[in-house]
Amino acid sequence: MSLSNSLKNKKFDIRMLEWNLKNGIITQQEYDQHIANLSDDTPRSENLKFEDNDHLGDEPPRSEHTNGASSMQGFRH
Repeated sequence: MSLSNSLKNKKFDIRMLEWNLKNGIITQQEYDQHIANLSDDTPRSENLKFEDNDHLGDEPPRSEHTNGASSMQGFRH
């Protein structure tokens, strides 16, 4: 698939959304219409339960950056 076709297929992809809106690739109205036309898959979803991490003892919680990368604090060369 060419880069051009790949970008067209990702026009509403959340990773490209801000850039596409800012650069006029899509309008807010097009995006709103796209969201309104998405099907509701709630009946096919399931709830996930996450265990509490209190069992880790005295370990402090790991801080994470917004991109999911762990903090490099305390890293030594």
